[in-house]
Amino acid sequence: MKCKEKGKGTIEEVRGEKMKCKEKGKGIIEEVRGEKMKCKEKGKGIIEEVRGEEMKCKEKGKEIIEEVRGEKMKCKEKGKGIIEEVRGEEMKCKEKGKGTIEKVRGEKMKCKEKGKGTIEEVRGEKMKCKEKGKGTIEEVRGEEMKCKENGKGTIEEVRGEEMKCKEKGKGIIEKVRGENKEYFMGV
Repeated sequence: MKCKEKGKGTIEEVRGEKMKCKEKGKGIIEEVRGEKMKCKEKGKGIIEEVRGEEMKCKEKGKEIIEEVRGEKMKCKEKGKGIIEEVRGEEMKCKEKGKGTIEKVRGEKMKCKEKGKGTIEEVRGEKMKCKEKGKGTIEEVRGEEMKCKENGKGTIEEVRGEEMKCKEKGKGIIEKVRGENKEYFMGV
């Protein structure tokens, strides 16, 4: 009768199931079968594997295995070895006010290209570009270089001199300065 109820062909089979229950520390066959069901759903070969995954979930403070697996997927996508590394990167994104790791990495790449140590430095340079109405950091640096060469403190001063050149129909600042000198000497 028991065989029929359990959908088993022989008593030995039913006994075998009960034996498994004892080994797993389970009270009833249904529990063992439930575990096997989970194995099948998770694409696992043995119950121990499913339990191992659940243990990991508990360690990570996760409610479900899928979350832990999702994290692992991210590690793989990001070319990272461990979840902690990926999370660390995401933390940096949050700190930098960036939405994705790619953006933060992109910013770092720019720092390297510009010979800057930190994102803040590159951003500071960009800020200057915006203030000076320049498109690139190189342009602002070029202007600053001219200031240095002309013994001027600010870009505005150099530009003022250049403005005078244009007004006087002169090609270079030095000529305008020369004109000014002669004018004052004449006076």
